[in-house]
Amino acid sequence: MSLTSRPASTGAAALDSGDPVSGVVARRRHKILACYQALVAWEPDAGGEVQTTFVVNRDGSVSDVEVRGFQGTMDACVCEELASLRFGPRIRGVVRYPLIFSPGR
Repeated sequence: MSLTSRPASTGAAALDSGDPVSGVVARRRHKILACYQALVAWEPDAGGEVQTTFVVNRDGSVSDVEVRGFQGTMDACVCEELASLRFGPRIRGVVRYPLIFSPGR
């Protein structure tokens, strides 16, 4: 089972090169992957891209999380994990962050 992503798209972009959003999301990777593992237990071939959008507030908290992907329960689980993220002062505004899940064999 794997979880990968493409670089984030930020409305009020990060101030350094690379993808600093990935570093923050990576800290919750195991929890996000657990959301997917719960889905794969019922749908072994489930896989693909989940579109996420969220707002990073001035205090680094996350709000207005939207997740569109496979299935309601998994989307809600990923939404909860993303809402728990905390960002440093370099990232603010709207972030679009695709997550790509694959079942692996």
